[in-house]
Amino acid sequence: MNVEAKFSIKTEKVKNILVRGTNWVGDAVMSLPALVAIRKAFPDARITVLAKPWVRGVYAHCPDIDGIMTFKQQSGKQSGFLSTRYHVIRQLRDQRFDMAILLQNAFEAALIAFLAGIPCRVGYNTDGRSWLLTHKVMMSEEIRKVHQVYYYLGMLESLGWKAEDPAPRLIVPPQEKENAVKYLTAKGYRESDFLLGFNPGAFFGSAKRWFPAHYAAVADRAAKQYGAKCIIFGSTQDLPAAREMASRMQSAPPIMAAGETSLEELPGMLSMCSLLITNDSGLMHMAAALEAPVVAIFGSTDPRTTSPYGKEHTIIYRQVPCSPCLLRECPTDHKCMKAITVDDVWQAVVEKAGVSGQ
Repeated sequence: MNVEAKFSIKTEKVKNILVRGTNWVGDAVMSLPALVAIRKAFPDARITVLAKPWVRGVYAHCPDIDGIMTFKQQSGKQSGFLSTRYHVIRQLRDQRFDMAILLQNAFEAALIAFLAGIPCRVGYNTDGRSWLLTHKVMMSEEIRKVHQVYYYLGMLESLGWKAEDPAPRLIVPPQEKENAVKYLTAKGYRESDFLLGFNPGAFFGSAKRWFPAHYAAVADRAAKQYGAKCIIFGSTQDLPAAREMASRMQSAPPIMAAGETSLEELPGMLSMCSLLITNDSGLMHMAAALEAPVVAIFGSTDPRTTSPYGKEHTIIYRQVPCSPCLLRECPTDHKCMKAITVDDVWQAVVEKAGVSGQ
């Protein structure tokens, strides 16, 4: 990659930085090492992340930033670009940022930074926004094929800003851990339990979801063999899959956290799991960033670019002729997920449970 710049960046003069965060939970987690690199390059600067409300909980657990601004588009009778974004542009102008680093690839991110009068604007030359950037990093076919962690780091490394450790990390404050313990204890959890997490949903679409009945079968085996206490995670949108899984379980009823917990509360609970079994999802990346072992089931997406970061995780993926298709909904017979059996996932659980000392 190379960089086209209208002027050089004098790091010692940059005191106030805006980082436009990504819009998906998983992408937000995978962008965390980039924030480490920014902090290392600008140790004395104030770093603020501009993020959508639904990913705020990810950035709230990042120790390398100083603040978060929530990007809420204004609604009203007028629906033009400026009328719905005037409030955030005005807020950014008032903050007088020296630099905007655009981890989000959209044209909108660059235009908002430009209209906010931020003099230095850094980002990939995607979505026709090159003319809005003062430092445009050239996109290449090679960078599109790497893991997303290196996709974000690559943009910064092209400017000479590197992170020593590329692994995403989330920090759980003690109070959040205490709150998680209280919640789980009220649901019947005991400290001695082998807490096994499940995430049968996936916000992106059904093509990424392994079958709830299969998840239930794995949970029943874990309960029988290890006495596992099972907890089902997910958003309100994941409730149909979560409820179907719970209804098909024949062992003790699981803890149903799906639809009951916010993104801000999830890190505390995920950090207590001995293992998480999950579809490719934002929650999968959160667990990995908390150093919780993960068994990740992939179907329509490419584990080369979006797998949980780290060698301690197990990826289950059966490449069929049409995968990875990257589609939200399967247009045929979901053969990529049908190729993954309960026995396949169970074997991974047994291996991970052995590592956990169960």
